[in-house]
Amino acid sequence: MPLYTLAVVDRHGHGLPVVQALLTREDQQHIQLFLASAFRLAGNNMDVDNCVFVLDKDFAEINAVKASFPNVKIILCRFHVLKAIHDELHKLHVTSEEKDELMKVCSTFYNTSSVSVLC
Repeated sequence: MPLYTLAVVDRHGHGLPVVQALLTREDQQHIQLFLASAFRLAGNNMDVDNCVFVLDKDFAEINAVKASFPNVKIILCRFHVLKAIHDELHKLHVTSEEKDELMKVCSTFYNTSSVSVLC
C-alpha cells in the first residue's frame, strides 16, 4: 500500500511531516479523502488558499488537489520532472553524450524559467 505524507515548510524553511496515511489505492478519490482528513485534522491552523503543493507528475494527485483546493498553486517537483525527461530520453535510445546535453539544457531551463512548471 502506498504511503502518503503531507508535509509543510515552516517560516524557517524546514520541512515537517504533519500527516501520513496508507492508501488502499492511488486514485483521485482516495487521495481526496486523504487530503480532506488531513486538513480536517489541521483545523484552522492552515490557510489553504495560500498553500503551494509540490507534486510529482501523477495526474491522480494533481486532479485530487485541484478538486479539493481549486485556488492553490501546484508546482511539479524538479526531481520528478527531470527524472521523467531522463526516462523518456532513455526510451529513445539517444547516446550518452546527447542525453547529458539534453538533460543539461532541461535542467538549466527548469532552474531559470520565470514561469515555473505550474498546473
